Amino acid sequence: MAAVIEIPLPAAITLVVAFLGCMFAFGKILLAQFDKRIAERFQAQDKAWDLQLDALKMRQAEENIALANLREKVDDLSRVLPLEYVRREDHIRFSAVIDHKLDRLAELVLQTRGNSNARN
Repeated sequence: MAAVIEIPLPAAITLVVAFLGCMFAFGKILLAQFDKRIAERFQAQDKAWDLQLDALKMRQAEENIALANLREKVDDLSRVLPLEYVRREDHIRFSAVIDHKLDRLAELVLQTRGNSNARN
C-alpha cells in the first residue's frame, strides 16, 4: 500500500497559491524578456531603415547633381548646335547656288573669250 500524505486545507491552499504565484512571476519575466527582444529587434530594423534611407537620399542628391549637369550640357548643346550644324537640305541648296553662280561665271568667261576671238 502506498502512503498517503495528508495536508491540511490552509497549507494546500497556500501551496497552490504559492505555485500559481511562481508560475505568474515566471510568465511575467518570460514575457518581459520577449518584449525586450522584440523591442531590440524593432530598434535594429529602424536603424537599418534609417541607414538605407540616408543612403537613398545621398544617391538621390548625387543623381540630382548629375541630372543638373546633363541638363546644362544639353542646354549648351542646343545653344551651340545651330551655329555649328548645317542641315543636309540647306547644304544642298547652298552648294546648288554656288554651282549655279560658277556656271554663270564660266558662261560669261566663255562669252567674253568668244567675243574677243570674233573681233580678232
